[in-house]
Amino acid sequence: MGKYQYVTQEEKELCEHFTDQLAEYNQKGIMITLSGEQQPIDDIVTECVVRERGNYMGDYITDSAGKVVELRFDKITQKK
Repeated sequence: MGKYQYVTQEEKELCEHFTDQLAEYNQKGIMITLSGEQQPIDDIVTECVVRERGNYMGDYITDSAGKVVELRFDKITQKK
């Protein structure tokens, strides 16, 4: 079934698209972190899309010139 254990075709397509996007950022030298730690792209995609069903938010961190230098994914929690 490939790299990920998909639940739906839509989820599979989302994982593939997200992986491609993160690979482009990675090729540009942009650091990608998940909950404060660098992780392999496949692990980030699995955590953000498959396991947590989108309960992560991506933040683009820029330098003083406005260039993206880091992409952070942090878990979103809802207060009850």
